[in-house]
Order: sequence, then structure tokens, then C-alpha cells
Amino acid sequence: MYTQFDRTMVMLLSDNTNSGLYDQSLKMAKIINPFISSLSIAILPRIANLYYSNNSLEIKRLLNKSLSFTIITGLFLYGMVILISPQFVLLFFGESFPSIIIMVQLASILIVLIPIGGVFSNQIALPLNRTRAFVLPTIIGALLNILLGVLLIPKNGAIGAIYSIIMTEFVVCSIRIYMVKDFISIKKHLIEHIYFITIYIILVFVGSILNGILIFSTIVNTIILITMYIFMYFIFIIFNKNHRNKLFNFISRR
Repeated sequence: MYTQFDRTMVMLLSDNTNSGLYDQSLKMAKIINPFISSLSIAILPRIANLYYSNNSLEIKRLLNKSLSFTIITGLFLYGMVILISPQFVLLFFGESFPSIIIMVQLASILIVLIPIGGVFSNQIALPLNRTRAFVLPTIIGALLNILLGVLLIPKNGAIGAIYSIIMTEFVVCSIRIYMVKDFISIKKHLIEHIYFITIYIILVFVGSILNGILIFSTIVNTIILITMYIFMYFIFIIFNKNHRNKLFNFISRR
């Protein structure tokens, strides 16, 4: 409910222009998030069934695979949005709204935070009957979002609302992780995926340089950036033996 109330709060505390900017800035994240989070809905009944069968080893195996998929996919799409957002804004909004570029890039962190939080709530807390761990973070998030909105939106408008939702989702995600830390560790996964994190930092850096030197049309520039991003991503995977074997095994099973 609190994620849907944001736009109304911007309208009440600021104006229609800032409300529109805020809504457009979040569109990329709102389109992408259901795609990543859909795994949580698909896997929930399976985990619930395993829980009542007392098969904790299989639950942890599924959760580790699910969290790994969420981290890798979220980071991949997060990096792509950061990369193409300058071209995307020019293509859909023109040159009249340059400030919305940084808003889209800031809001895109939700592509990582919300799905990861969803793994710990929808795939762990809910099917494992940990009601407190499922409900409490959402209540805290709702109260925190209203408080931050009242403090940040009147003076900062749309950008204040974006800071508000980012801080709220970061706190909610952190609480969800903490409340089920006895069952699965996020620290272990972050260490295991440091290679992917490094890849995205390098690709976003290279892409930012390309953004400044490409002189073609907006559509052509966007296609070049996306192609470069995907191509270099798979090149980096192929150069890493562990991830190369995982990729080839996945393809062979298909």
C-alpha cells in the first residue's frame, strides 16, 4: 500500500509536475521488478510443501538457487537501466527534462532491493510460517516512508520522494534479511557474486564513456549500448571458469 501511496503524497506535498516526474522515474523499475519477483510467486508453494515435509536441505538448495538468480538478474538489469537511461529519456521525454535522467538512475536501485527483499519475505518468511518476519518489515516500511516523505518531499519534490522510497526499501530489505538470517545468509551470496558485481561496475563505467562519445541517433545509440553490454557480459562469464561451466550446464540442460 505504501508503494502505491507515494505518488499521491508527492501531489499533496508538492505539485503535479513533481508527481509526474516521480511517476515516470519509477516506471522502469515497476516494469522490470515483476519479471524478477515472479520467481518468488512460482517457488512459494514448492517451499511450503517441503517445509511441511521437513525437507530443510531441499528448501535451502532451492532458496540458494533462487537468491543467486535474483542477485545476478537484478544487477544485470540494474546496470542496463543506468547505461541506457540517458538515451531512454531523450527518446521518450526529449531534451526538456534532463533532470529526470538522474532520477531514473537513482530509482533503478529498486530493481535490486525489492526482489532481494522479496526472496526473504515471499520465499522464506511466508512459506515457513514466520508471520512476524513477513509483516513487521512492511509495517516499518509504511511508517518510515510517510515520515521520510513528509521531511523530504516539500523542499525537494520528486527527487526527495525518490530518496524516500530508496531509503525505505533499503531498510525494509535489511530487516527482512536480518529476521531470517538463521536460515540463509546474504553475506555468503554477496561474496560468491563479487565477480558479477565487478563486471557490472566495469560495464557501467565503459558504457558511460560510450554515452558521451556516440554521435548516432538516439535509437541507434541505445541499440549499440545494449548490444555492447550483453556481449561484454557474456565475454566476462566465458573468461571465468566457474561461471562458464554453470552457463554451459544450464544451456545443455535446455
